[in-house]
Formats: sequence, C-alpha cells, structure tokens
Amino acid sequence: MPNSHTEHSLNALKQHQRHTAGRALGSLIIDSAHRVLDAALLLDIKTSVFEQLRTSINEKFYVNPLMPLYELICKRYNNEIYNHQLELWADAASAPIERWSRFYFHELKPQLVKCDESVKAILGVMQFYPCSSQQEALDALLYKAKNLYFTGQEPAWVSDERIELRYIPETY
Repeated sequence: MPNSHTEHSLNALKQHQRHTAGRALGSLIIDSAHRVLDAALLLDIKTSVFEQLRTSINEKFYVNPLMPLYELICKRYNNEIYNHQLELWADAASAPIERWSRFYFHELKPQLVKCDESVKAILGVMQFYPCSSQQEALDALLYKAKNLYFTGQEPAWVSDERIELRYIPETY
C-alpha cells in the first residue's frame, strides 16, 4: 500500500511528465520526421511534401495536437509500470523520473518511430504530412497506445500457463 512518501514520488513523476511533455513530444515528432526525410533522401525523392516537412520541423511548432497520446502513455505508465515499492529502495528522489525517461526515450519512442503507420499518423496529426483526417490519425495512435504492451509486461491476452515449444528434428 502506498504511503505519503510514495504518493509524493508519484505526484513528482506526474508533475515531471507534465513539465517535459513538450520536449518528449517534440522529440517524437522530430524523430518521426527524420525517418521520413531519411527515406526520401535514400530514394532521391524531392517533392514539395518533403520540403514542407523539413521546413515544419525546423520552425517552432506546437505539440498540443499530440497531447492526448502523451497523456494516455503517461497514464498507462503510471498505472501499469510505476511501482511504488521500488521507492523503498530508491537511492534518490529522482529514481522514478529516471525510470520514466529511460522508458519513454529508450523503449517507447523508438518503438513508435520504427512503426511506419505510427510515423505517418504522428506527422498527419501535426499536419506535417498529407493526411485525410487529423482526428482519424490521432484515433489510430490512441488505439495503438491503448494496445501496446510495454517492455517487461505480457499482453493481457497471454495465458498464465506456458506452453513449452521444443524443436523436434525430423529424422530422415
């Protein structure tokens, strides 16, 4: 059961998440854009779409359109991964923040940027890439975020009973 110290740690983590939302989402947007721009460069594709994308990420932009995605990710992390019991052994008050940063920047963000559909949806929501519906792109990202399973977690559909798979060599 959480005590006032662990509730304080969770509140500090939530405050940190709110405070760094712009940086976290900006990084996701920039990395997604660079993935598309790198592919265009590799294929020697030069169109106004890619020039506009390059211009968009080099100018100041607001990350607000992706806030529902970030808020959902934070909520899931805080409910599913954050473990108040780890705070009993934490060396510093910043441990939950360090774990969150490691999770977001080194586990989740690369997973999203590696996915073609996520990259297109992220840039579509931001209106940096052609998209028929900004809301549908956001809905697709929210659906993905709701159904992602985080590192170290089994998806909800995985049974507790394990099936042992063994390789049985064919005999000739």
